[in-house]
Amino acid sequence: MNLMVESDKFQLWLKEQSTAPEVLMEAGTKSKRPAMPWTERVLVGCLNIGIGPDDAVRMPLGDAERLILAHAEMMGQVQLWDDQSEAIWQNQQDN
Repeated sequence: MNLMVESDKFQLWLKEQSTAPEVLMEAGTKSKRPAMPWTERVLVGCLNIGIGPDDAVRMPLGDAERLILAHAEMMGQVQLWDDQSEAIWQNQQDN
């Protein structure tokens, strides 16, 4: 088994688990690349919004990510891609 190939496959699988909308803008934060892996940040995000550790670990990654982003949007911390953003983007592509 080639560990690099298997690692790449696993990273692709993780990326495909995300069903959350794209974040357009994060309020009040400087843009920087996080050092911690995405999966660990999702777990911490679940804990921060009140999901228990056992439930967070069992939750599908896509569901966890969507709940975290929904909470962040409700708190005014992010602006997410929505139907209006999609319509504007599509209109620009057509012109």
